[in-house]
Amino acid sequence: MSARILGQWLTGIALAVVLFATPAGAQTATATATQLLDRVDAYGATRVIEMQFNNPARTSPYVDDGISGTGFLECKLTSIKGLYCLDGKTLRRWPNPKHPAPSEAVLQCDDPALHLDTRKSNPCTTMTVDQSGSLWLAGRKGNAHSLLKVIPTGATGCAAGYSPLQYSPGLCVREYASGRPIILDADVVDGEVAASFAYGAGVLALEDRKKVVFFRDQPGSAPVEIAAGKSGWGLAGSETLQGVTLLQMANGSAVASYAVVTTSRGRVLAVNVAGGAAFPVHDVTVSRASAACNATATQFGLRASKKSGRVYVSDRNYCRVLALQPTAQTSGGQFQLANVLEAGQPLTLSTGTIAIDSPTIAPGISIDLEDCYDTCNLVTTSSGVAATLQHVQLGSVASGLTLFQITGIPDCRWAPNSCDPALLSQVIVDPDNRGNPAAQYLNVTPLLPKEITDLYAASGGLPKLLVSPQYRGQSANGYTFQAFFGVTEPDVMFRDRSLGEFNIAALAGQELGCRLDYPAATPVSTLLKWDIATYVSENFLSVDLPGLNDTERHVDTLINVGCGTLYVVIKKFSMLPYNLELTPDTYDGTRIVSNNDAVFGRLLGKLYSDLELARAQLACVNVDAASGNPPLSPAVCSSLASQWANGKDKLDTKCLGATVQPKQSSGANACQAFEEQLGHYRDTLDNAVPYGVDPANRLGELRARVDVIFHVLLDRFLPSVPDGGFCVETGTCTP
Repeated sequence: MSARILGQWLTGIALAVVLFATPAGAQTATATATQLLDRVDAYGATRVIEMQFNNPARTSPYVDDGISGTGFLECKLTSIKGLYCLDGKTLRRWPNPKHPAPSEAVLQCDDPALHLDTRKSNPCTTMTVDQSGSLWLAGRKGNAHSLLKVIPTGATGCAAGYSPLQYSPGLCVREYASGRPIILDADVVDGEVAASFAYGAGVLALEDRKKVVFFRDQPGSAPVEIAAGKSGWGLAGSETLQGVTLLQMANGSAVASYAVVTTSRGRVLAVNVAGGAAFPVHDVTVSRASAACNATATQFGLRASKKSGRVYVSDRNYCRVLALQPTAQTSGGQFQLANVLEAGQPLTLSTGTIAIDSPTIAPGISIDLEDCYDTCNLVTTSSGVAATLQHVQLGSVASGLTLFQITGIPDCRWAPNSCDPALLSQVIVDPDNRGNPAAQYLNVTPLLPKEITDLYAASGGLPKLLVSPQYRGQSANGYTFQAFFGVTEPDVMFRDRSLGEFNIAALAGQELGCRLDYPAATPVSTLLKWDIATYVSENFLSVDLPGLNDTERHVDTLINVGCGTLYVVIKKFSMLPYNLELTPDTYDGTRIVSNNDAVFGRLLGKLYSDLELARAQLACVNVDAASGNPPLSPAVCSSLASQWANGKDKLDTKCLGATVQPKQSSGANACQAFEEQLGHYRDTLDNAVPYGVDPANRLGELRARVDVIFHVLLDRFLPSVPDGGFCVETGTCTP
């Protein structure tokens, strides 16, 4: 491989990054971070298909991943726990819907601990799943119906009020409501939606085909009746309700919540949960343009997206799913649901010949990493593919990834007024008490949406995920930035490096830009126009940096290795901030240098120092596996240590030292010896093989760190060297 790094991999590519991925964190900032992505599946009696609403480049309206059953009553797609379907009286789960076989039986509706009426062929009527993974089951119990909550067994057994299931060890059940009419549909309310809902978290349910009721996630609390009967919903003749969902809309500074239902006549109705009469918002039958695809009983299902605000409605007899969006509310709070338009046409997708009962929605998008060995698209916008992943190598059979995209994360160090004052002490980490953002770390964890942080509440929450002082939200964006956050299946293991390519303009709306092959003595102000991406893992430790304690060993590292490209070293695919910029001020541990003309030299020195820390602390000792040898052998570790020390001398004296006024030689010549030594270091890594179990992919991480250093050296530092050398280090600049 050429000393110019990446060789054939980066030919013709525009921005590069090294990623070390794993999961992350919580939010309450004045500048609100928002998660953008969700996915829509649709299910019928025997099939579940993945609708392609969020893929403008689709070649088919849906993808059939091969998920089938004998009689699905209800299916619920979750963000990271896969797909659940009530298949007859068995609740099944597909952990990775993109790689579906086989499913696992979670529980049986005739389990004696549920106390449901087993005289019926199927005592369950519906189910749903919340963000924490708790299951909600509705079923027959004598002449009435009950709502049950099922949760995992704790370390000391079932929680108070819960009883163990007999057929499913590890699960516990509690009755939340009894003596109810038949419950036919249920939509869970949790996370950020629950935080702005008058009744908090719980389940919105359709009872007896004519009543909508909310059950709080509080044992023993009385159900809240939202609207009921023909008069409450304005039903005509034999018209009944068939599906229910919760739709939230901004109403000034407040949030209005609406129960939205479908009826047996294809009407969509809504009622404000705070009170008022129900009103019609759409008629599904009006847009029917073709003949019916089947003669089954009429069925219209629906679910509202918590992210896009869209409402997806299925039309079983016409084999289609409609994407609708609310119009502006009137002074009375009413609205209509209009077709989402794509290229001027209604966004309605056919399900072929598959009769669909209802859509199901989950935050994030699902990726099968096996598809990413060549190239897989992560995000596609109306202008084309915005992010791809390539050359993914796995060391495991498991391959599922749920990807989230977060926008509007405030950098509270540089824009404290954009953040909740109560959060500042949590999000700003200032190890030396300098009081200057150039010396501070940003703890992103409290700034993340609940959709992500709630996923880790049961396991103790996320650690502090820190953005280094060297990087910040772009000033042109009001010191905000965006990030991808990926959650893999628990057993996923990665090997070596993977290549990502991100179109920052398409993802973030604008970019600073980037180019390679800058001429010598390019102004630092030009070179700082550089969209930076970093990576931080919550599953695996980063290097032990001065001033940070043991709870703060989850610090990001630079992953750029080109322009337009992210070089991704994946450990567990966690948080990847991607439209940061380099902080122009530099803190060297003793002082803060403002408007530093040698900012790229300081960055180069920091990255090289961190390389040795990563070798010594993470790759040559066992910090990730329960037992066994470290990732690298003693012989390889010894060679790397010696080569790094030789390179350190050449970097300090023949490269960085020689470019300070009075400059001793040209930048290229001064740094050539360091470049050659770094090449030897890379050759040793390229020839190394794992010595022990390497769950955190430390070997790949070291290789990626070297590639990043090459990129900074050749494409940022050397072009930044002034003809007369850097002056800010000595303070004795000559004109």
